[in-house]
Order: sequence, then structure tokens, then C-alpha cells
Amino acid sequence: MDKDYYKEHRKNSFKQWAYSVQRIDLLIVSISGAGIYVVLESLKYSIEHTLCNSLLLKICGVIFVITLVVNFISQCTGERVNEQEIKWADEKLEENEIQAKTHEVNSDFYNKATGILNMTSMIGMFLGLGCLITYFFITF
Repeated sequence: MDKDYYKEHRKNSFKQWAYSVQRIDLLIVSISGAGIYVVLESLKYSIEHTLCNSLLLKICGVIFVITLVVNFISQCTGERVNEQEIKWADEKLEENEIQAKTHEVNSDFYNKATGILNMTSMIGMFLGLGCLITYFFITF
């Protein structure tokens, strides 16, 4: 491969790194944050009107909080993926194959971790929404 390929790869990795901050995770964070707000308001209402089904509501809140934490961790691992990709391209440009391989292995590890964390946070968001809707169906 020629150096232009590695330069282009580095440029694309940097763009993907910048984009990773803005992707679907924003939607998960927004929905989970709104879910926490709804849970807290509903708990307040539940206490004021002595409704007895607040355990499910508390579980929803915990799920939404865990979803936000997992999503935050996935953002960190996603950043690491692209950082390793940039370093990989730099090492390829310098023709340092041993270091390039190290960055490639690290990138693969962080990429797999990010995928698992993203899927977990997406499932958590849907689970939290499902619990919240179930609470409202049971309670009202």
C-alpha cells in the first residue's frame, strides 16, 4: 500500500472520531434523561397520591441511570477506537509495523467493547421505556 492510502485512512479515522461524539448515543442520552425526569415526577405524584406501585417506577429509574452510565463508558471506548486508528495510520506512514500491529489490536478490542456497550445502552433504553409504559398501564 502507498502512503496516500494511510494518509486518507488517518483523515477518515479522525472524521469518524469526531462523528462518534454526535451519533445515535445522543438520542439514547436524551430519551434516558427524559425517562429519569418522568420517573422522578411520577414518583413525586405517586407519593402525593399514595399510589402503591412505585417499585416498578424505581426500577425504571435505575435502568435509565445505568443506561446513561453505560452510554458514557461507550463514548470513552469509542474515542479510544479512533485514537488507536489514528496512531495505527501514523505508524504505517512511518513504516513501523510492530507498533502498527499493537494499535490495530487495541483498536479491535475497543471497537468490540464499544459495540457491546452501545447495544447494552440501547437495550437498557428500551427496557426502561417498556417498564415505564408498563407502570403507567398498571397504575392508571
